Amino acid sequence: MTAPRHFALWLIPESRTLDLLAGVIDTLGELYNGPRFAPHVTLLGRFNGEASRLIAQLRTLGRNARALDLEISGWGASDDYFRCLYLKLAPTAPLEELRRRCASLAGVAPETPYHPHISLFYGRLPEADKQEIRQSQGHRIPGRVRLTGMQLVALDHAVEDWHVCAHVTLGADRTRSA
Repeated sequence: MTAPRHFALWLIPESRTLDLLAGVIDTLGELYNGPRFAPHVTLLGRFNGEASRLIAQLRTLGRNARALDLEISGWGASDDYFRCLYLKLAPTAPLEELRRRCASLAGVAPETPYHPHISLFYGRLPEADKQEIRQSQGHRIPGRVRLTGMQLVALDHAVEDWHVCAHVTLGADRTRSA
């Protein structure tokens, strides 16, 4: 039996948008000395569970879910390390339903209110740097994002050590374990 660990459930953009956003994240990480991480929308943040059980449930959930198309509604910034600079996403009923189902799967109460977003930089930056990033990177940001995958991610250590335990293509009967 696998010991309980800390996990998150993420939605992953289709490959073209994934590559584009990963490029932005890598650029900002290099320029501002921040960690690199995969572009994602967090459905559920840090929760405990057993990997083998969660992977089996993810497989079923992902097979019955569909890809989501979400509007990027603007830039956001905060003093929170994990939300230093991000793209706001307009919430939709299908996203909220998938999140509710994921919370049930994980046996947790979802964080409310939910503010879907895609982080572009983890860390702390002065407001002037955040404004400069918006201006210099804004042309690279699409108006919409199509989320086609879901991942179970182990969060036991530093951001650089996070790793994908399983990936499922939404609406497909296939799951990859990592």
